[in-house]
Amino acid sequence: MGTGGASRACAACRRAGSARRAAKLTDSRCLTLFHAHRGKLAFIALSEIRSLEGSARTEHIAARDRQQALLSGIIDEGVAAGIFDAPHPRETSRAITTMCTGVAQWYRIDGELTPEELADRYGRLCRLTAGAAAGR
Repeated sequence: MGTGGASRACAACRRAGSARRAAKLTDSRCLTLFHAHRGKLAFIALSEIRSLEGSARTEHIAARDRQQALLSGIIDEGVAAGIFDAPHPRETSRAITTMCTGVAQWYRIDGELTPEELADRYGRLCRLTAGAAAGR
């Protein structure tokens, strides 16, 4: 899947119902795929945010905050539905975000795993981090 595939996967994540999104933590897959496919761009955006000024900085921070709020909402919904057993949902969502965005720092497209394989592995790690039963 090229970068267009990552965009299609994220669009599918947005269309999925909230219970399904919580159960599968599909947004973590989208974050992982984005940061695997666009690692250089994501790394620069993360490391150079301090250099942004004015509306560019405001827009970047707003987009980041929207993404975090979306993932936090999914964790909260999953806890409320009994899908996740996260004693600290806010910190759980932040840990998952950090794990998925951190891919940009080390992942190489020519490495051992394809972006999709990495996203599958990270998806399982994210579900376990959120407190999903091991079989989910």
